[in-house]
Amino acid sequence: MDRTALVELVIGIDIEGGKRLLKALDEAGINVPGAFWLYFPEAEEWRLAFVMPIVKKKGSFKAYDLIQTELRKLDSVPDMIFRHVTVMDPSDDLIKAMRKSIKTEPDAIEDIFWNERVVNGVYIDGAYIYRMS
Repeated sequence: MDRTALVELVIGIDIEGGKRLLKALDEAGINVPGAFWLYFPEAEEWRLAFVMPIVKKKGSFKAYDLIQTELRKLDSVPDMIFRHVTVMDPSDDLIKAMRKSIKTEPDAIEDIFWNERVVNGVYIDGAYIYRMS
């Protein structure tokens, strides 16, 4: 079993579905400089986070609308994945901290798993990172 499949099995997230949705956003020309699954311990769940400048410019509802539009076009990604999506402003403290520790190419889709890591004083319980540019 490859590492990605093992992580997906152990932590129960749809890694491939997240990748397909990120690719669809890229193909639609939507600016997504960061994308990753992030564990939220207070909610005891993983969420698929998209870092999008449009959140600051036009609000989170516009960002969610763009994501939902692209998700509907995908046959291979279940609609229920949208329930796990969260959008973030690039100026968020967590994003700033993550960028100091990791940087990918702007159009990259990587497989980087972090577990119980402190980055610039910010504790990250778990993250599966596709992109952080």
